[in-house]
Amino acid sequence: MLICELGEQLVAVRSSDIDAILPLPRLWRPPSLPRPIMGFFNLGGEAVAALSLKRLLGREEDAALNYYAHLLLLYPRDGVRHALLVDRAADFFEPADSVLMPVKDADSFNGCIAAEVSMDGQIVHVLSTERLLLSAETERVKHLTEMAQQRMNEWAEPA
Repeated sequence: MLICELGEQLVAVRSSDIDAILPLPRLWRPPSLPRPIMGFFNLGGEAVAALSLKRLLGREEDAALNYYAHLLLLYPRDGVRHALLVDRAADFFEPADSVLMPVKDADSFNGCIAAEVSMDGQIVHVLSTERLLLSAETERVKHLTEMAQQRMNEWAEPA
């Protein structure tokens, strides 16, 4: 699992969900995007949505973007590839199954918190990346990404 910082809060994401950890690239933000989408970036010709994990979890966002932040590029799911913006990808760890405390689906929005683990006296939420977005939100991200891809293709340099 990868431990990530969101301000003072720590969260964990399963390593098997993460394709890459990226520095924060230049994002472009078309008008009228939903608040959790910070913008899009170009990944080798592919438009990828960058979603603020703080905003998805209902946390207050800092006024200015942290240019030392990281993006967790997730493996595509349901035809959608996106990245999660975190303040910092801090460290990998492998907890023993016995220290993971399962969390009931009803105890977090859409069951997005799969478990909790205590690290140095602090509770770390283990996220279920496939449950961070509702199915309608996933479809919206997919649609907006397709539009961003089309726009990026229109402005591409001719070969």
